Amino acid sequence: MLFIHGFGGNALSYPWVLRKVAHAHGYALVAPGYGAGLWYEDEAPGVIARTLEWMAGTGRFDMDRVVLAGLSNGGFGVTAVAGRHPWRGVAWLSGVMVPEDVAALDLKVPVLILHGGVDDRIPMDLIDESARALRSRGTTVDLDVVDDADHFLLFTHRERVDAALERWLSAIGG
Repeated sequence: MLFIHGFGGNALSYPWVLRKVAHAHGYALVAPGYGAGLWYEDEAPGVIARTLEWMAGTGRFDMDRVVLAGLSNGGFGVTAVAGRHPWRGVAWLSGVMVPEDVAALDLKVPVLILHGGVDDRIPMDLIDESARALRSRGTTVDLDVVDDADHFLLFTHRERVDAALERWLSAIGG
């Protein structure tokens, strides 16, 4: 699982939360850092590409099973590279989604959008519009909204997040 961190840097607490589910499905968790997490910058996709090259070069990763997941501002990074690798699946976890950018993606892999219903940083209308845009292009989208969760649902609703990830990873064969 290639995890793209959010704004503020690569806080190790998020990979710690995700690792249990990732490991249960046979995934290693790779979390490259990109400074403060300004994944909308032009250089950001190169960081992800170099991480994939490193992963492939080690011979220790099954490159046909790589799942891309981005948290918060990491959603920009997910959107930037979602169409550039044969991912097993793509996930936005409280991730920034710009409907116009997401609408340009032609994803043939399953997508998970996990979002808090009361997220005050990324409004639900942007998430709903992005999910509709992906579906209109034929992408299978699992939109899972945790109604009473805010932007930090990975901490405040950890069991619910784990269950959603478990269900989605099982469904995509991971």
